[in-house]
Amino acid sequence: MRVRGAGADAPWLRPYAASLAWLDAAPSDARTAQRLERLRQRHGAALAVPTFVPHEQLPPGEAYEAFIHRTGQVPTRDNAHDAFNGLVWWRFPATKARLNRLQAAEIARLGTGGRRGPVRDALTVFDENGALLYAPPALWAALRARDWCALFVTQRARWREAALVLFGHALLEQLQRPHKALTAHVLCAPMSSGAGAVGALATP
Repeated sequence: MRVRGAGADAPWLRPYAASLAWLDAAPSDARTAQRLERLRQRHGAALAVPTFVPHEQLPPGEAYEAFIHRTGQVPTRDNAHDAFNGLVWWRFPATKARLNRLQAAEIARLGTGGRRGPVRDALTVFDENGALLYAPPALWAALRARDWCALFVTQRARWREAALVLFGHALLEQLQRPHKALTAHVLCAPMSSGAGAVGALATP
């Protein structure tokens, strides 16, 4: 299985380019969990990245997030979606671990029957489709007001001060073949921490 899609060399996927190439350099019959394990052992073991196991090791009836929290293992299917999930675990281990702890706490409190509830819904949306925008207040004001002229014309020069950090693994998967309707759920991040955006996500 090849992870890299037709648009894998796009600028927005550049932080993952080396890792994608490493995954695709594995033997063609290697499973996604095996590929991610090779990457983790080579680069990520010191960053407290969990281990990756084939998805069938998830016991029937046990919630995915609860299993990760209990075992420190991430059940992984053989597809690009789960491969990108592994790459985000490798790049942002502290944030992924924090999301997992919050998910597991909600599962312990409410169980898994019926709806996930607002907390787990919000966590899942960010985990799958989230991004952080570090931008001057003027850009955020224009974005919230949907003042597109101010955002992209009047304030165009201010974008040099901004930084967008892509986090959601479903978003990254879709960005290999971007399309007009593709949308991210973006969080406003304090401009003062923009220079350390990636580090803040990656470390406790």
